[in-house]
Amino acid sequence: MKVAYLGNDKDVITHINYLRSKKFLNVVFLIYPYIDTENDFFNNHIFIFDVDDLGEESLNLARNISKFDRDKLVILIDTNSCFVLEGYRHNVYRYYKKRIFIENIKEIMEELKGEACRRFHEHYLILEYKGTLHKLKFKDILYCISYDNYTFIETLNGMYKFRIVFKSIKNKFIKSVFVEVNRGVIVNSDFVNKVDKKQKIIYLENGKYIHASRAGIYKMTSLL
Repeated sequence: MKVAYLGNDKDVITHINYLRSKKFLNVVFLIYPYIDTENDFFNNHIFIFDVDDLGEESLNLARNISKFDRDKLVILIDTNSCFVLEGYRHNVYRYYKKRIFIENIKEIMEELKGEACRRFHEHYLILEYKGTLHKLKFKDILYCISYDNYTFIETLNGMYKFRIVFKSIKNKFIKSVFVEVNRGVIVNSDFVNKVDKKQKIIYLENGKYIHASRAGIYKMTSLL
């Protein structure tokens, strides 16, 4: 979990450094305005902006991060709570007085790490195969089919084959979007182009089609 702190407060840096020394945090310290906004900056998961040092620029940064990815966590800290309302309008997750943040930094960071992990796993299917971790975006998955001890997952970026038992990942799929249309077959309803109830076939936007059970057809048409 990558954390970026943008500010120059010595007390904050000391406490964050302590957590980093205990391998509790993977922190990048940044000094404004030397920010690479095109690459590494947006790859962090949690952003801590010191309003005492940045002023209104902290709001501009929060807005830019929100445009890039609303699931990133932006935290504002300062001495006088100058931009509380403005911060929440820019998708700021938490606003702390600096004293409270420093005194409770470990508990606060534990909560932030937990929330960041929850958001991450809500959007990605993480699978390990032959020692390699694969991160697939749920929104890019068209369908998932189980065959013998293998699971085939077609995404917008191509087909993936995993030697994974289907039952072990079935419950990870979001039920409001994905439908199990047949035994061992899950389809992303966002990519469905047409449903042939008579032939019990689901046609996808990429031209492929999936055979479904009667119950699967009913569940899919109920969702569309």
